[in-house]
Amino acid sequence: MEINRAGLRALMSRLAELEDDGIAAELKRLQVEDPSLFEQFQALTAAARRVEEAQAALQDPALQSKIKTAAQSPRVVHVAETLQQLSGRQSLPILGGLGAVSPALAEAIKLAMFSFDDLVYADSKGLQALLSRADKKTLRYAMKALDEEVADALYDQMSSRAAAQMREDIEYMGRVRRGDVMDARRRLTDLARQMMKAGELIVIKPDDEDDWVR
Repeated sequence: MEINRAGLRALMSRLAELEDDGIAAELKRLQVEDPSLFEQFQALTAAARRVEEAQAALQDPALQSKIKTAAQSPRVVHVAETLQQLSGRQSLPILGGLGAVSPALAEAIKLAMFSFDDLVYADSKGLQALLSRADKKTLRYAMKALDEEVADALYDQMSSRAAAQMREDIEYMGRVRRGDVMDARRRLTDLARQMMKAGELIVIKPDDEDDWVR
């Protein structure tokens, strides 16, 4: 079955503006008028039940492993990609509603929504820890031809000497395969996700500001 991405985005936008009763009515109407789209929506939300099997608590190491695995599953990744197409005003209520019903699924989706470029929103202490733990070769490839904003965020957390050495090493590399660069960024992103789950890296995107108290 071909996934109706546009239909799902429109549906999520409508649901974000409704109260519980309105959501129930909208889904009931959808089931009658567009069974295919309803089935796709149900399939996506059904990931919550699979993730929550044998759930004890979100901090349970076994469940954390399930969340990490779920965040990489095609359906959860698709939900994350769909939510990323929405504005924060639209996506946050949906994540909040999912969090109330299925905390594990909400966590998995948040992880899947995290991308390499989101490192610009990471806290300084956590970013320093990430850079210190990353394999140096991986870091060099990941920072090759990097967008200026992301590059500045990373270099700012290095000592002047380390930053100068990294720039020199990257320049010395010359041309490299794009696939190697993207693979290195994926590895660094996976490490960042692990640290986020452990509370060692905090990423606050602009749309998340209202959930934090300084």
